[in-house]
Amino acid sequence: MRQLFGIDIGGTSVKWAIVNENYEFGDRGSIPTAFVSADQLVDALAALVGPYRGQVVGVGISAPGGIFGYEVDPDGTIHRGGALPYMDGFPLGRALRERLGLPVTVVNDGKSCALGEYAAGALRGVDVGCVAVIGTGIGGGIVVDGRVLTGAGGFAGEFSFLSNNVSEPLDHRDTFATSSGWHGLQNLVAVELGISDEADWRPSMADGSSSYWSTGARPKSPPCSADWMPMLSCLIVCL
Repeated sequence: MRQLFGIDIGGTSVKWAIVNENYEFGDRGSIPTAFVSADQLVDALAALVGPYRGQVVGVGISAPGGIFGYEVDPDGTIHRGGALPYMDGFPLGRALRERLGLPVTVVNDGKSCALGEYAAGALRGVDVGCVAVIGTGIGGGIVVDGRVLTGAGGFAGEFSFLSNNVSEPLDHRDTFATSSGWHGLQNLVAVELGISDEADWRPSMADGSSSYWSTGARPKSPPCSADWMPMLSCLIVCL
């Protein structure tokens, strides 16, 4: 049975796994997204795939930014780059394909999630469905009759830059990505529990630390995700 090497490039970490045609996972892992250039990222991805080159028939990558898909752009060029601005204009698919000698396809992360849920997850069997992905920002994707919508500019179904206040000009400090990505949700939880404020915890993130709580205090039990559902409901309504 054929196997593929799957990679998800996030703003905080790069996650990878071996998956077969039945969507069964083999080896998997992650590394921090601690890169400052596209060349550094390509070097890291090539190092991840290298030990498995003889076992896989291709590489699939989900990444932030505007990506038109293999049919339109086989080079897998990333536009703007989302949480990774140094990727803007970089042909990631072509660069990694030339390095590895394997087929490489690059898809927007939200759209990749939507396609995965349609093929083997919560959207199986639906005619129209959507996903909202909580990460460093907010990703999203819409599936209609088995096809993921890309839109004329490659950003159909994207939620990150929807404004929280439509009566004011768009400001990156007041978008869904800022308020509802994991940085924003972390701050809400910290303030609610009274263990930190923005000045306390944000510097610990800037230095690349994986710790969520700079004060060392941790909640005795995880906060209820139901408290976050109104924000997710707003995302879906905005479709």
